Amino acid sequence: MRNTMLIAAVCTCLWLFPTRNADAAEPDSSFKVVMVATSSERWDAMKYNVRTGEAWTPRGGQWVAVIDEEALPRGEYIVHMTALDNNWAALRLDMKTGRTWQCQQGKWAEIPHESTETKETEKAED
Repeated sequence: MRNTMLIAAVCTCLWLFPTRNADAAEPDSSFKVVMVATSSERWDAMKYNVRTGEAWTPRGGQWVAVIDEEALPRGEYIVHMTALDNNWAALRLDMKTGRTWQCQQGKWAEIPHESTETKETEKAED
């Protein structure tokens, strides 16, 4: 019961955390938070900027950046998290281009699309 109350309190705090909508004067001011419970006593979260794709996870009482190997273009990003056994997984998707990344050990790793050329070459070789 106590663990359930703790998770409910954290969720309530995040829901009440003030958010601001992006407007023309502040195009980079649109942030979202996703959160998962990884056990009855643990949770994790990710804060991200929907325009730039930048993301952070909470560590030691502060937000720590998830590393990008390259600069991202402005886009329309969304992050999904799911709970695993005492852990979590996250994917970032650029809604405009379809590019997708998975979070691995504090870094974003792009998930490439299979090339149609590769498929055509494989068919020709068969």
